[in-house]
Amino acid sequence: MAAVTLVIHTKNKLVEYKKVLPIAIPALITSVLCSFAALKVKGKTLALCYGIFLVLLGIYQLTALAVRMIKKKKADKKQKENSLSPQNNKPI
Repeated sequence: MAAVTLVIHTKNKLVEYKKVLPIAIPALITSVLCSFAALKVKGKTLALCYGIFLVLLGIYQLTALAVRMIKKKKADKKQKENSLSPQNNKPI
């Protein structure tokens, strides 16, 4: 599925190879090394590691969402204060 998507996006000139290659090459090497490591590790250990990874990923995403929401509230509050300030209501 990913290969089909890559072909379609490449035809539509939506793939920036200068940005993709620095990420794709280490990812490819890491995935090959991890697949060999997965053959040596027991299934329960892999399941535990995957579960921990998913929990950490969820925490990271929730934290990032909370930070974005806080920053947006602060920016909205600052914009509202600036629009209500008397400096903006001076006659021209």
